[in-house]
Amino acid sequence: YLITGSGDRTIKIMDLESRKLAHEFDEIHDQYGPTALRLTRDNRYLVASLFDNSIRIWDSNNYSLLSNFAYATPESLNSMDLSEDNEYIIGASFASLLLWRLATKETKFDNPRDEIAYWKGISK
Repeated sequence: YLITGSGDRTIKIMDLESRKLAHEFDEIHDQYGPTALRLTRDNRYLVASLFDNSIRIWDSNNYSLLSNFAYATPESLNSMDLSEDNEYIIGASFASLLLWRLATKETKFDNPRDEIAYWKGISK
């Protein structure tokens, strides 16, 4: 499968073998659409960050929206990834670096100084 997000405010899943559209998410009501997309390592969930400063999580088997939560930064994320164990979402914008626990949606830090201290504390 190929998953795309675009400026037409859509997220589409294409089946590469059949070359057909497998699913188009119609729950996107953001003005601009997704900024980053990731599948969890086990392919169970699709995680998207959007220009409206939200993160949305869908079940990748039945495409149901499981979670939609906002984050408090002045700008939207332009990059996002998941930890190896799928426990954390890591996101970056032009001025912020954010880390959430996926199960609780709790952010790990609140300001840039905390972010820098936290990242220095876990680097190996």
